[in-house]
Amino acid sequence: MSFLAISGLVNFLTCSILGLFVLLKNFRNIRNISYFILNSSVAIYSFGYFSWQLAKNDLVALAWFRIAVLGIILINISYLFFVFVFVDIFEKRKRLLWVYFFINLVFIGLNFSGHLYTKLIPKYNLGLWPVPTFFFHIYLIFWFWQCLYGFCWLLKALKSFTGIKREQIKYFTISAVIGF
Repeated sequence: MSFLAISGLVNFLTCSILGLFVLLKNFRNIRNISYFILNSSVAIYSFGYFSWQLAKNDLVALAWFRIAVLGIILINISYLFFVFVFVDIFEKRKRLLWVYFFINLVFIGLNFSGHLYTKLIPKYNLGLWPVPTFFFHIYLIFWFWQCLYGFCWLLKALKSFTGIKREQIKYFTISAVIGF
């Protein structure tokens, strides 16, 4: 088993356990729910990544890669959901979140229809990697936008909050920078 596969498995287990732990602490709290959803999307990506790295043929690798990309797409929308809840702007930004959600649904459709990448080919002596299409590059720009938009709200919130809440935002921002 390669280091890349092991990293996917460790990430999957960690996110699954943390997400469930926080959700079970208070499953009615929207902050806990949004954190669970964020961790679940990272877990989907990580399990797809783990399985993709272990795949023995192109067809199986492609199927698991699509699951990994599904996780990637879900990570950003769930990240924005969590950030909006975390910095107390969810009610004000709920409609915008729905717009992002529907745009991400389009990219999920493109992912499973084979329009984000054409195939997987051996690269970098690290297994099979995708051949991106025009739509993949469009998604990549949208992906970066969602990341930056969330970070902007986190940085803005650092100026608005004090005490423990400010420290929580600071630690989440640092972990998001490392994670992304």
